[in-house]
Amino acid sequence: MMKREPATSELVPGAAMISDLKTLRILWREAFQAFGYDESHCEALFFDLHIQTRVLRLNDAIVGVSMYRRTDYSVELIALLVAEKYRRQRVGHRLLEALISESIQRQLKFIKLHTAVQNVVARSFFEAHGFRVEQEDGQYPRGQRAIAYHRLL
Repeated sequence: MMKREPATSELVPGAAMISDLKTLRILWREAFQAFGYDESHCEALFFDLHIQTRVLRLNDAIVGVSMYRRTDYSVELIALLVAEKYRRQRVGHRLLEALISESIQRQLKFIKLHTAVQNVVARSFFEAHGFRVEQEDGQYPRGQRAIAYHRLL
């Protein structure tokens, strides 16, 4: 009997391990290099004790990553990365829903994040998940404008 591959909705994000760093750097480069954040920034966040890094695995392969910082009352989503092969398969949704659920359980008040103004796909994704625009808020190292979002919990 052939083993069924689990649906992404059945997967649960887990803590990233040091052995995941090579894959994390590749996903980071694909997503953020155009904005001026190189792989060393990913590595610095990975080793920052205040940043949580969660990975979603499918058959031992990392298909998605979330990086975030919690405070006593909120969460800042720093990165939500999905391997190109797994985009549009609800991997980002699964990662974000896990973060929202954990934040509600911890009785946090809101989640905040930034994305590029011109990143229409990301903006649509976050807006579909209940995030609202706060304001244009600064820019990335290569000059792209950033926009701040938040979602009350």
